[in-house]
Amino acid sequence: MIFRLETRDRGYVYMRVSRSNYCNDERAVVEVDSDKFLALWRRSPQNKNSGEIGWRAERKYPMAESGFSAGLDSPVPLAHPHIRIHVDKIPIYAPWLFLFRRVARFEEKTFEFIDFTDGVTRTLWLLQNGVKVFPVECPLSEADQMQRAVGLPGGRYWIVEELLPFDF
Repeated sequence: MIFRLETRDRGYVYMRVSRSNYCNDERAVVEVDSDKFLALWRRSPQNKNSGEIGWRAERKYPMAESGFSAGLDSPVPLAHPHIRIHVDKIPIYAPWLFLFRRVARFEEKTFEFIDFTDGVTRTLWLLQNGVKVFPVECPLSEADQMQRAVGLPGGRYWIVEELLPFDF
C-alpha cells in the first residue's frame, strides 16, 4: 500500500508498507500527528535529537533526501517506532543528624516516549519538510497505545493483513 504525504514546500512524497511472508496479522499502521509524535519522541531518555537545526546534519539525512526524491516510482518504507515506558526513581529526602539529610524513600514517575527500531532519519526528513500527518508501522501489540498517544483524533489503526489481504 502506498501513502501520499504532503510536504510544506516540496509537493507530495510517497511511503509504503508491504506484505511479508509472515506476521502480517501482527503488524499495524497508525497515522500519527507530527506535533504529538515529536513531543513524545523528545521525551526519550536516550534522545540525541538536537532539534531542527541539527536534523540536516544527521549523517544519513542525504540518503533520506535521495529516497524521498524518487517519488511514486520508489516509495520509501514506513518507519518503525515503538511506544516505551520509562520509570524514573526520584529520591525523597528527610532531615537526619542536624544539618544533614538522607534518602527516606523513592517515588516513581513513569512516562511514555517514542523509540525506534528503524526509520529515524526518514522521520526527521518528514518533520523537517513540514509533513503534518504520516503513517508508521508498529507491532499490533502497541497499536492501541500508539493511536492513543500520537494518532489522529478519532482515527484508528489498520492491521497490515487488512490493508493488503493478498500478495499480488
